[in-house]
Amino acid sequence: MWEDRTKSTCTFTEEQINHESNVLVSINPLKDIRSTKEWFPAAAPLTVSTYTVSLIKSEFITPSIRRSDIQIRYDESEAHLVQVYELTTWKFNDTIPRDLQMSMDVISHVNTGRVEKEIVSPITIVSKDGAVGCGVFCAVYNAVQQIQQDAEVDMFTIVRQLQVRRPEMISTVEEYHACHKIIVMTLERCSEEFGSKPLNTGPTEGELYSNVENVYANS
Repeated sequence: MWEDRTKSTCTFTEEQINHESNVLVSINPLKDIRSTKEWFPAAAPLTVSTYTVSLIKSEFITPSIRRSDIQIRYDESEAHLVQVYELTTWKFNDTIPRDLQMSMDVISHVNTGRVEKEIVSPITIVSKDGAVGCGVFCAVYNAVQQIQQDAEVDMFTIVRQLQVRRPEMISTVEEYHACHKIIVMTLERCSEEFGSKPLNTGPTEGELYSNVENVYANS
């Protein structure tokens, strides 16, 4: 538990800049993650320690996914831009999304946005506890990359590699089955829309940055 909330929110802005992360995926609605109130600007710019965080624009890109563009500025330095993708219907107590389509859609939009903006920096993933939901997203994202590179996928190994780093990730059979279902849905959509055209590429497994030690999630 973080006792110094200013320290934790300052750490968030510093991590975004230090990791040069320009994309953040919030697995749960931002309003359900307590600490986001201290770093996400609702309207007016928000001051976090020596940083100023401003909201550029916010809009729903699907009925359940909201994209917000924010900028983080330190004194008079160049602004650090971050695309925030918020899964607005992944409820706080759910281990998997009630609508699996949403997980597939957010990966597609993240990759499309990264390609259009030529973003090559890591993706930051936050959730209510830094594990639930993050594991499903990371596993599916890594599976898509493996299919892209090898034309096959080993979901069991992908999940085990994530669990070595954070044992709380994908700790239920339900989450594991959800990963399989989302991948099947993704492949079916890709086959229908693009035929044999490869999937959009994104960051590699090592470039996925899930919040460690519950720095950004509520405590």
